[in-house]
Amino acid sequence: MILCPQIQNIVFNNPINFQTHVPQEVHDKPPLTIEQLREIFKRYDTDNDGQLSEEELKSAFRYLGSHFSYYRAVMARFCADSDKDGCINLKNDEFSALVSYAHSCGYKVKTCYNFA
Repeated sequence: MILCPQIQNIVFNNPINFQTHVPQEVHDKPPLTIEQLREIFKRYDTDNDGQLSEEELKSAFRYLGSHFSYYRAVMARFCADSDKDGCINLKNDEFSALVSYAHSCGYKVKTCYNFA
């Protein structure tokens, strides 16, 4: 699992198993690739400003299957928002850090994609 250094201590000292109540058919699906995650996040830049706001991040994590989309958005910003402006810039290292964080969460390929 690749996590930003700031939260490694939190995660590894307080492990939470979110996989406990996940149906077996979800476990059998392959994880999303880095490129797939990049494309998904790009599609959630709904106002086309080149950044992901908190609401856009929450929507993207909800689409990925997170039951804790607010938590995921906060953690993603904590790990990736290097200039602390509250948004993730899609044109610099913030975007790469966001995708790395999401990839470390282990989101799986869905049966069908419906970008909302």
